[in-house]
Amino acid sequence: KNTALSQVQRSKAANELAQLKGEDPLPLRRSKITQEAALRKVQKQKKATEEARLQTEAKGQLLQKAIAELENAYSELESKMQEAQQQLEAIKNKPGGGKGALWWMQRELFEVDKRLPTSKQKFNHREPFSYNP
Repeated sequence: KNTALSQVQRSKAANELAQLKGEDPLPLRRSKITQEAALRKVQKQKKATEEARLQTEAKGQLLQKAIAELENAYSELESKMQEAQQQLEAIKNKPGGGKGALWWMQRELFEVDKRLPTSKQKFNHREPFSYNP
């Protein structure tokens, strides 16, 4: 107790202190609990976001690998297609070749060519297949 202050000031200070101590601490506790829950929620979201980012990166790497494999397979297919067409032309130029076998080979090339992208197709697929010896 400070005796330098008047009795009125001491009573006023004691009264204010009693009021502060008598206040309901529930709103303060409630706000602290709410803030902690919000923090946990943000941490949980951050963890989920990080996991999703890692999964996306892994899927991106797999996708790049699959794209590379498809490009390799496509270039192999294109080279085999050119090889088959060259063989077909060589057989056509030989005298007395089996016309049925030639028709069949050209038809197979036509059907395989259908599955290629339009920009890579060698045959006109708007018209039906026609054999030209």
